[in-house]
Amino acid sequence: MLLLFETGKIPIEAEGLMELGMLDEAKLMEYSGIQYAMLKWGSYMKQFIFMSIFLNIFTFPWGVAMGYSAVSIGIGIVSLLVKMLFLIGVLVAVEETYAKLRLFKILDYLAISFSLALLSIISFFLFGGIAL
Repeated sequence: MLLLFETGKIPIEAEGLMELGMLDEAKLMEYSGIQYAMLKWGSYMKQFIFMSIFLNIFTFPWGVAMGYSAVSIGIGIVSLLVKMLFLIGVLVAVEETYAKLRLFKILDYLAISFSLALLSIISFFLFGGIAL
């Protein structure tokens, strides 16, 4: 759910075409041409990077290329694409199920993610973190 929110795919109003309801798409209404294409490409790259981090670190860490050989990189790319297709299918199902959420429901997910991030930062500094 947080992956959908961070990439701006969840409208938070009943009217999905209002500027306040389209979190990531509202800034695109002011541009056209090359600027619009670059902002749209940046939005897609943000979604790709978040999905790659989510897949390769948190959920399915296998299939990552461990060497610089062509076979290893090819296996890594194929496994990433397979994992991405699976995640896109899950995200489409979740996005269609929760088509319209109220603002208070989204804030619950954000509060949970913020508290987990704060807890991880506190535990990082309390328990030593990275030894330099």
